[in-house]
Amino acid sequence: FFFFLWLIMGKTFKSSFAGISFEYPNYWELQGDQPPQYAFVTKGEQVLIVLAPSPMDASNLEEAIDASLGGMPRSNNKEFVVSSGSSETTGKSFEVNVPGQGHIKMYIFKYKKLVYMFQVQGETTRSERELLDAMKTITFSRADICNQPVTSINCKSYFSSKGNFQISVSSDWNIKEDFGQSGNESCKRIVKFSYQEDGEDISLSLTVSTQKLPLSVTTKEFCTMIQNHICKSGIKYAIKKEEILEQPNTTCFAIDKPNGTKCCYCPIAYEGTGYILTTKSQNADFMVPRRMFSQFLRSFTLTSSPFDTKYHQYVNFEPYFTAKIPINFDIKSIEMMGATQYLHNDDKNVSFTAFVLDLTHLQGLPDVYTFLAMNWQQAQINVEHVSTTKTTISGRNATNVIVKGDFEKNGILFQSQITYFNTGKYSVALIWQSPVGKFLEAWNGAGNQIFSSVECE
Repeated sequence: FFFFLWLIMGKTFKSSFAGISFEYPNYWELQGDQPPQYAFVTKGEQVLIVLAPSPMDASNLEEAIDASLGGMPRSNNKEFVVSSGSSETTGKSFEVNVPGQGHIKMYIFKYKKLVYMFQVQGETTRSERELLDAMKTITFSRADICNQPVTSINCKSYFSSKGNFQISVSSDWNIKEDFGQSGNESCKRIVKFSYQEDGEDISLSLTVSTQKLPLSVTTKEFCTMIQNHICKSGIKYAIKKEEILEQPNTTCFAIDKPNGTKCCYCPIAYEGTGYILTTKSQNADFMVPRRMFSQFLRSFTLTSSPFDTKYHQYVNFEPYFTAKIPINFDIKSIEMMGATQYLHNDDKNVSFTAFVLDLTHLQGLPDVYTFLAMNWQQAQINVEHVSTTKTTISGRNATNVIVKGDFEKNGILFQSQITYFNTGKYSVALIWQSPVGKFLEAWNGAGNQIFSSVECE
């Protein structure tokens, strides 16, 4: 029996890009082995099977399916088993009608931050059985597709009454304030912000510490003290410059440790208190953490009372722009499209979305609005064009388009204002959306405020 099974499932597919491997039948031919999609064709029956992995920060499989289909109706829903042992999970299969492609069978499952989609055209009873058998042989590994730079962050303000400072740090990082210190330490840790990737030796952190100094000590002298301490330890270091407290050339000391940890110490002196802002990254170079850390350090402010705490700050790194989002909006990433969406707490149909599209690999596509229009057409969404006007946003020339349609495919007629502009290889869309009857009220309540807060480099 096992020899017969080997004859049937005689090939192995392995992709470091997708972090997946599985056994598949001898008579399947791998036609396309170029990420991000992989195509198999069965001999004789000519069944086409396409694997498309995608990073997606969805809390569950159903949310991932909704984001993948964009409201497209599905039928014949079933569940199937993926992998085995500790990595075993459950996937869902269903049928859809895709404009231009016809009847498609889809198999979708989620593992950590990746969603895997198998699309099958011309499925037969045999190919269905063999694909389900192949699913059970799947093993997972760290996917190269997950090693992507962080392109945007959502920041939230943190105020310390102990240290008399405020800083804006990524809202999904953990905060630690209790370090069990006796009170006799010369240098006291006040707060630590940290991020740890699930199941991986990948982490980031920012710690703020304080120590007492003579009133006469300046930041330059405090830097010399820290530098002398590092030199006495015999540790190699490099000097880097950061903008802190509106000083663009604040000296910081970068140290690369043998275990892969990269640290940077940024000393500041102010009225008898020394502040040391320490950043650390562990095996996280692919995230390009320095631009995140620089953003955090730039927000560090000395103050005896909190301010500007009623907003999130959305930061996009490339191209660089920011926006202030009221705290009564919750963030929701749409990884399939690379967009970041904020939903109103009291009405999830009211939203703000920032969508940055890299035009490099989209041949002949002039802008992000054309891309959105193509997606509406593919999803069979009837769109009513209301107006197109020229405008400016943070000094940039932009186009403002207002459209109506059932964009969420939930039976609600929405009105969307899409303000978009091109810069370099990117096209940026800022989208305000709400039900038609609430649009003006929602715009006056928060939309206008968000768009007015946008700042571009």
